[in-house]
Amino acid sequence: MKQWPRSLLGVFALTMFWTGCVSQQSFQSVLQQLERERQQSEQLRKENDQLKSDAAKLREDAARLAGDNQGLLKAAQDDKTRADELSAQVESLSRENKALMKKKGVVIKKPDMAWAKSLSDGFQKSFRDEIRTGKARVKQTEDRLTFVLAEPLLFDQDDVEITQEGEDVLVKLGEVLARSKGRQIVIGSHMDDAPIAASMAKDFPTAWEFTGTRAVSVVRFLQEEGKINGNWLSAAAYGSTRPIASNATDSGRAQNRRIEVALLP
Repeated sequence: MKQWPRSLLGVFALTMFWTGCVSQQSFQSVLQQLERERQQSEQLRKENDQLKSDAAKLREDAARLAGDNQGLLKAAQDDKTRADELSAQVESLSRENKALMKKKGVVIKKPDMAWAKSLSDGFQKSFRDEIRTGKARVKQTEDRLTFVLAEPLLFDQDDVEITQEGEDVLVKLGEVLARSKGRQIVIGSHMDDAPIAASMAKDFPTAWEFTGTRAVSVVRFLQEEGKINGNWLSAAAYGSTRPIASNATDSGRAQNRRIEVALLP
């Protein structure tokens, strides 16, 4: 709206008054209306100036983000190029190493895993129901046999004390492990990436302490109650560093909270 100069408003108002076009009361109303319109016009001007300033700032931010994005894209491309170069170097060194060993007549033998069959069969037989329901499973690689136990079989979710049902499970586990004939047994404890429960955080500030205590609890039970030679046993805390499923879902988290019993050649 057009802003009228105060002097012009005054002249207009006085002219109206002296010519008798309006009464004194109407004259005051006209002045008040004109003043309100002037204030509204001033407010609109300020708001318009602020919008222009905001728009300019947004344009500056957009330009800066565009520049940052280009920088990140270039850095990512550089990293990929470097990774490709390192991968090629590793592959080249691996081929050279194999060629050198072949030239020298070196033969690398894989560990003999024949011993694992009887133990695997023992796990399958003793834990048939747990395996059928997905609470336990047996897996074998070229260098170890691993028996995986879901958290609920041994522990309540936010606790490190073995449950009564868990002790029964470990008694069965000890009976199978007793057939391992002195092989090293590593009890590894894993969890998801959820924060430690507030009730436990004082004693277990991180997942390392939490999983470490669980692993030691299982080792102690196997030695003291399962009568497994302590020289065979060791405990490993993995915290949340080795998930086997996504922590984005409840089922994935449940899979990551586990105890793994690894038997080594």
